[in-house]
Amino acid sequence: QGMGKKWKWLAKLFAFFGVCVGLFGIGTFSQVNGISSAVHGFFDPNNKHCVNIMFLGKYSWSVVIASLILAFCVAAVLIGGIKRIASVSQVIVPFMAIIYFLFAAILPAAIKIIVKAAFTPKAVTGGAVGSMFVAMQKGVARGIFSNEAGLGSAPIAAAAAQTKEPVRQGLVSMTG
Repeated sequence: QGMGKKWKWLAKLFAFFGVCVGLFGIGTFSQVNGISSAVHGFFDPNNKHCVNIMFLGKYSWSVVIASLILAFCVAAVLIGGIKRIASVSQVIVPFMAIIYFLFAAILPAAIKIIVKAAFTPKAVTGGAVGSMFVAMQKGVARGIFSNEAGLGSAPIAAAAAQTKEPVRQGLVSMTG
């Protein structure tokens, strides 16, 4: 609405690419895959309990059950709209921060192991051969999926804001 009716096509294009990025890039598919892989690796790493799903293939029961639980939880939050998302986030985010700081304080031995292992001959050789690039790729991927900075999803949240001052909205959006 801000640019007028003749630019409506641009808003539709932005919405389309936003959905594509949300599905394939910054979220949904990769995060669900990560969660189901972690559950599968913990509960059924040897694929002892599998089920054949028609047209999809063979999956472990742990993946199927975890995916259904995840889908139910996400649907329960999303169906409530932006107000439910905000209310769930304001409860979950403080716990996430507390758990993060607790693990950082409780696990200094892990940091010691990481630093010590980084300077072994095996690590130096691996870094020289090229595993450094793989480590950078994994590090960047984890950095991207740990926050919203630079992903392009901030306009989705900013679009839900109710304000009569576009300048104020712009200032708030810059902090994203």
